[in-house]
Amino acid sequence: MTLAARRTWPPRPARAKGSDLRLVLVASCAAALVTASLVCLVLVRTATVDTGYRVHDRRAAQARLRDERAALELERATLLRPSRLSAEAGRLGLAPVSADRVVAGGAP
Repeated sequence: MTLAARRTWPPRPARAKGSDLRLVLVASCAAALVTASLVCLVLVRTATVDTGYRVHDRRAAQARLRDERAALELERATLLRPSRLSAEAGRLGLAPVSADRVVAGGAP
């Protein structure tokens, strides 16, 4: 056996020219699919974090509004307290009305 014959031993199967191209195409498609999947994963995670921040902001606003409402209800109760109304009426010079001055509704 000659030196040239030994270099080609064992005989290698012949490859079709299209099989290399097919392998590159399949590998490229797989890489593109993995990249697209990872980009989608990042987008979904970003949207989730953004939604979490918006929920936090809404809850903070809700708590602020709840506190404001409690303060307004307290102020309303204070303003409608009978002893305060009586003192305010006395300061304005108002006095209780006698029974003979009260007229029933619709009577002449």
